[in-house]
Amino acid sequence: MPELSTSYGAVFLSYASQDADVAARICDALRAAGIQVWLDQSELRGGDAWDTQIKKQIHSCSLFVPVISAQTNARPEGYFRREWHLACRRLWDMADDVPFLIPVVIDDTSEDRARVPEEFLRAQWTRLPGGETTTAFTHRIRQLLGAETTDQRTTGSVVIAKSGPSQPVHAPARRRQALRPWRIGAAIVLLLVAAGGGLFWIHRTTENLPAAQQDRTPPSPVVAVPNEKSIAVLPFADMSPDKDHEYMSDGLAEEILNLLSQVPTLKVIARTSSFSFRNRNVDVSEIAKKLNVTHLLEGSVRASGKRVRVTAQLINAGTAEQIWSQAYDRDERDFLTLQSDIANSVVKALAVAFSGDGGSDQARTVDADAHEQYLQGMYFWNRNGPGDVERARAYFERAVGLDPSYATAWAGIAGAYRVLIDEGQISLEDGLAKQHMAAQRALTLAPGLAAAHIRASQYYWDIGDELKSAQHFERAVMHSPGDPQVLRISAGMALDVGDVDRAVSLQSRAVAVDPLSARGRQELAVSLMAMDRLADARSEFAKALELSPDSLELNAELAQVFILQKQFESARAAALDSPEGPVRDKCLALLYYSTGKKAEADAALTRLISAAGGKESPEIAAVSVAEVYAHRGATDDSFQWLERAKRQATNGRGAEPGWSTRMRMSLSPFLKPLHADGRWDKLVRGPWKA
Repeated sequence: MPELSTSYGAVFLSYASQDADVAARICDALRAAGIQVWLDQSELRGGDAWDTQIKKQIHSCSLFVPVISAQTNARPEGYFRREWHLACRRLWDMADDVPFLIPVVIDDTSEDRARVPEEFLRAQWTRLPGGETTTAFTHRIRQLLGAETTDQRTTGSVVIAKSGPSQPVHAPARRRQALRPWRIGAAIVLLLVAAGGGLFWIHRTTENLPAAQQDRTPPSPVVAVPNEKSIAVLPFADMSPDKDHEYMSDGLAEEILNLLSQVPTLKVIARTSSFSFRNRNVDVSEIAKKLNVTHLLEGSVRASGKRVRVTAQLINAGTAEQIWSQAYDRDERDFLTLQSDIANSVVKALAVAFSGDGGSDQARTVDADAHEQYLQGMYFWNRNGPGDVERARAYFERAVGLDPSYATAWAGIAGAYRVLIDEGQISLEDGLAKQHMAAQRALTLAPGLAAAHIRASQYYWDIGDELKSAQHFERAVMHSPGDPQVLRISAGMALDVGDVDRAVSLQSRAVAVDPLSARGRQELAVSLMAMDRLADARSEFAKALELSPDSLELNAELAQVFILQKQFESARAAALDSPEGPVRDKCLALLYYSTGKKAEADAALTRLISAAGGKESPEIAAVSVAEVYAHRGATDDSFQWLERAKRQATNGRGAEPGWSTRMRMSLSPFLKPLHADGRWDKLVRGPWKA
């Protein structure tokens, strides 16, 4: 694309192909107003090159102008929707006061009937019937562009992007790579971070990035700045005489948390972090400091007979002052409405507008007995002890037996069956059928339920339908972009296509919402480690270990960071603190070789090779052996073990069997010396599917 010199920033105009003439009129009007326009007039084609060019333009533009019409309403899967989703993704990373979305309606399509992302509904809409552009509109665009600071967005052109299968005339050619854009693989297996295995969820390290990105000062992983509208919902205490209603008190707190999460301007801490303070005598100010919030909600539930008494209070964390409190005495069957009453009272006390996405009301039930069964199921699901997933499934199924339209419970069933398949408690064929049925029922009942789309995405990934898996995940993102699970999965997808800055930004946001999640910090750390941001990675690993001291494998990951930093005494201490076995032996083999202790290094390598011949995850041990040989400079030996690992990666389930092993190879910092070898692309980038 030619570089165009203009005093205004770039505008991306997104439209359905049927609206091309109208879009052209808008484009002409912008040109006449002094804003240069780049307009592709070719028959555009789909594919990787087109995706890359579109992503580049949306990432660098100053304003995104979606053209909304009856044509966009009629095309739920049009290419322009990819552009819309990419724009929403970028919007999430921008400050709230930065103007970016300028929706334009060219017919009588109303906002309440428009099929657009939720983010579009929060922006100010402009109506230009037939594309007849007004002076006021062009003046507004000029003002918005002229008000920007000088950065990457202040130069460029107005980009007109067709919605059909397309590719701009000047789009650079690019070799098709094994890791394609829009892949959902990282989304589904991101949580499978191997114990101490150094599985770095990143498609390219900084060595693979353009020079401009290499020179950019990387962002800090997490900045602890309290949000002025932030809250943590602490677990409600069970004050019942027999202490047998914890499932109800937990369910109440979690439902209130979910309702508050629908408020777009409110940061709500995730359950895993806020519930970690259960039964701990910690001062309010200390809790707020650890969670980085300004407000706390706490309460209690006392059940006696058929009556329930709930007390709740909202606390200003800075002053420990009680802002609002309320006591509720209700019949047990009114428990459902009680949840909404408390949540809405809290929102009003925080003086923020309550606005949901509409899907949650569809997802809930009006049957008190069904809801109680669901709460029992969630209690066991979150406890996650031996046999608890099966108990959770049974309660979820009782819930839908009482209320077949209970979408959230159906989503719970789908998730339970997926875990039961993985644990070998149910056959693959039977489990997949039940997983699919439950996910489909949830979607049919509540098309806007993010949890249902996540379960559907997992199902389609498990059966190898990558496209449908990606589509459902995109919808989950659209409906619940601030959910920590959605953020972490989105980060995995960004890493998969090499967008490292965005991945770290998403993982940092997930940590901000769920700061006491050791897993979230570990995932952020492995991405930072793969980027060679070793000091930041070490800090996050240390925080994860502090949060989860029983996760001894984290010591092995710390040891690898220390080895790369050449801090060998620290590496030795961390390695010896990790459990005996292949994880520790890999670290010791790397460490002792680095410090010239060949005999000790050979002994550790011999033990590691022995583990690679075992039955438990032999491909992981084989990649570890290859990493050790690569670190020693034994290139041929390393490739032999990589070939062996590839043969052992025979997982026949999923959209790409062996994907996680290939990613382990691609992303290991210890295998970087092999990347220049001609055998690397053939081995790692070549076909992996069965």
